[in-house]
Amino acid sequence: MTNDTKWIVGTGIAVITAVVASAVAVIAVVVTLSGDIRADIRDIRADLRAMTARMEDLDTRLRAVEVALGRVEQRLDRVEQRLDRVEQRLDRVEQRLDTLERPPPAGEP
Repeated sequence: MTNDTKWIVGTGIAVITAVVASAVAVIAVVVTLSGDIRADIRDIRADLRAMTARMEDLDTRLRAVEVALGRVEQRLDRVEQRLDRVEQRLDRVEQRLDTLERPPPAGEP
């Protein structure tokens, strides 16, 4: 083998070694990043599940508040109806008082 041949073979082996080492390094980085990505995706899924559970809890609470407000509205409606009846009775009482307070006509004793 001549010196030129040795240099060509040596350079070829060095280039092949460098390419293989680069490929191994890239594969190692990709594997590491994919592991990180998988962990991140797992974390995101866990966060979404927790948020969904909280949303369901809030939804349950909101429904309970809506039911309670419905009962309050019913009670207020009943109170309003009672007040209307009281006002009507007071109007009748005022009319009777007005009738009693009027002076009798001049010709009647």
